[in-house]
Amino acid sequence: MADTSDAKPLAGIIIRPGTAADADAISQVHYEALDRFHAFYGTFFKKHPRELIPIMTRRAFAETRRPVQVFYVAAEEKGEDGEEGDVVGFVRFSIEEAKTEEKKEKEEVKEKEEEEEEESPFACKEALKEVWKAFGEEQAKRDGMLKDAAKGQRHMWIQHLMIRPSHQRRGIGHALLARALLRADAARLPAVIVSSAESVGLYGKVGFVSLGSFRLDNGRWAREAVRVLTEEEEEEEEEEEEEEEEGDHYMLVERYDGVFEVEDVMVRAVVVGGEVEQV
Repeated sequence: MADTSDAKPLAGIIIRPGTAADADAISQVHYEALDRFHAFYGTFFKKHPRELIPIMTRRAFAETRRPVQVFYVAAEEKGEDGEEGDVVGFVRFSIEEAKTEEKKEKEEVKEKEEEEEEESPFACKEALKEVWKAFGEEQAKRDGMLKDAAKGQRHMWIQHLMIRPSHQRRGIGHALLARALLRADAARLPAVIVSSAESVGLYGKVGFVSLGSFRLDNGRWAREAVRVLTEEEEEEEEEEEEEEEEGDHYMLVERYDGVFEVEDVMVRAVVVGGEVEQV
């Protein structure tokens, strides 16, 4: 297993705790890192990801209830005096408390009630609610495995590890991950993450193992969304603007044909003095 105990700094990069003042910079990194999928999810949501990501980032910093969200950011270092430049990456994690099945069920009920009280920022467009519900049922298998990954134990959940595309493959992701795992190891906690196909190797190097891989067919769901939207438009009076929008729909199908989101639910055992304790 790779050693993360030293969390060595990278030349020209500063790793430090993130604060609410970093929210906009973190949101920009997050947006750029997921650029490939914005057109897809922007088709379903009432708000575009460029609006959603800043909302959720600011909400994470404002949250006072447990689990508290923790951020570390990677920023460029400018000049010999250590002046800080742009934020180019971040990691976000929380410490999830141990939960019995009864407690899990109560929390799920509470979350559902809170969602019903006010519209979520991730509210789906009315016409696409049924398609989104079916898409969500595919994601539910992954989410179910994620909830059970730590087997009810207290654990670290690494929610995001994002690097600006222009700065990827420079060791920044590993440095941020190492900083988070120092916290997990110090508290003797297992860690859980959902990894993209591209990042499985990175996590494997520091002790994560895959519990299962999940494959979502973006092309299929893009076609289904366009079918519903086109049917709705055909029921309305045709106008020039609507015809242009329909053209955008078909561009969506072309863009996501053959595109898949492949994700692994991964868990890292407790590491104590270099020795692995099973989850």
